[in-house]
Amino acid sequence: MNARIELKKLYLCGRNFLLSVLPAVSSANPDSETLLRIAVLRLDRLGDLVLSMAVFSELKLRFPKATLAACVSESFVDLVATHPDVDIIYGFPASGSWLKKLLSLKKLRRFKPDLIIDLEASYRFFPLLFAILSGARYRAGFALFGKERLYHVCYKPESDRQHLTVLNQKLIERITGKAFGSSLFCHDEVVAQLKHDSQKWLEKKSHPAAYSYFVIHPG
Repeated sequence: MNARIELKKLYLCGRNFLLSVLPAVSSANPDSETLLRIAVLRLDRLGDLVLSMAVFSELKLRFPKATLAACVSESFVDLVATHPDVDIIYGFPASGSWLKKLLSLKKLRRFKPDLIIDLEASYRFFPLLFAILSGARYRAGFALFGKERLYHVCYKPESDRQHLTVLNQKLIERITGKAFGSSLFCHDEVVAQLKHDSQKWLEKKSHPAAYSYFVIHPG
């Protein structure tokens, strides 16, 4: 346990150093007419991914001409494929070395996103590094742990108790400049389909939480 604590301290020191030396960017309001390729990063847990699905519906509503790319763990690619507003899905390794993960970034760089949105509101540095190396003209994320220096558009959470869906809503509103027009849990028909497909996916994977998962995260 002590070794893990020391490793985390070392990681945080390294993260803080990188955040201090990387060049800051100026805040900006991207011109909606120029956002033709938008990538959304959600590289962490399955539950957080499902609760973030409404973001794609809202982005498609606000940027109907844009191509939307979902960047997720490669284990969840089949699940995201059920969403009607996702145009392209890029799966990335959830485990392994940083080098392996960064090498997988070349497919996203070929997409050449105009905007990349990091939905992970945590201390982890990797999603931000991913966003920087994607080559996107604009980056959006949460103003946490000093990461706001490296986002063109960001939202600062009001407290650490804000629900993930509300955080997503506020960040997308900062990007679009408009009130969130979609259901925070996607449209009803999308939720129903996601529930069905998600449970079938979990059962196929022989996941022990195939039923209780939806008790924890109701649609």
